[in-house]
Amino acid sequence: MLAEACAKETDGSVKIWFGRSQIMDADAHVDRALTAADNKAFGKDGPGAVRSVREWCLKRAIPRNGFLICRASYLAEISGARDGNVGDWGLTVRLANSGASGRFIAEDVGRHRVQAGSATQPGHGVDVHLMFEIARQLEVSTPAHIDARKRLLRQLVEVATTGYLRHGERARAWMCFLSPYWKWKRRLSPSGVAALCMLLTPAFCWDWAIGASDPGSPLAPTGLARPVLAVQNPLFGAAGFSGRDDVDERAPRS
Repeated sequence: MLAEACAKETDGSVKIWFGRSQIMDADAHVDRALTAADNKAFGKDGPGAVRSVREWCLKRAIPRNGFLICRASYLAEISGARDGNVGDWGLTVRLANSGASGRFIAEDVGRHRVQAGSATQPGHGVDVHLMFEIARQLEVSTPAHIDARKRLLRQLVEVATTGYLRHGERARAWMCFLSPYWKWKRRLSPSGVAALCMLLTPAFCWDWAIGASDPGSPLAPTGLARPVLAVQNPLFGAAGFSGRDDVDERAPRS
């Protein structure tokens, strides 16, 4: 279907094609209600349309590994120094900054399964801190786009702060915490206070905490320095430290 749309394309600015995806549960049954909610949350509940890739990125409408892109654009935009485990987010943001357009096809072109664990997302899951970093690189100029990018960054900033800490980037974590995307109301919330406590924790304590919750982390101590028993720390858990550093894409926060 996507290949057919590409072959029939007459708009030279269109460099990427994508459609809707059906969501299945762990037993491979399509969840119609969840699929409809997902399409609405990502701006894919309307008719097919051609819009700038920038607009599609602001809605996070382009699915990971679920689109067709012209070869020249792929080769030009695929490489990013700090893309990390964020799917094709860096690619689509760079494509947006190049001025390309994307065509949305208002039909189901794929399915994906929602389950507790995933073989393709081991460890911490999505590197939300790098997703936040790349989102800041998305070039916007109109008031509507500026506001939309601000909303997007506010959805990511809290988990991004702890993500930077988990990867030993304390300076970036502080910059993230002090950015305008952290609302003061959220800074004064339990999760905000927990994040501040994490920022103030000495580095050697982080080595032990990371080793306890994630022995596979590159920052985890090895040999005799590695903790023998995992330590349950409710403070870290409140800020997303010991859980999966991911965002619920089906319920974006404003």
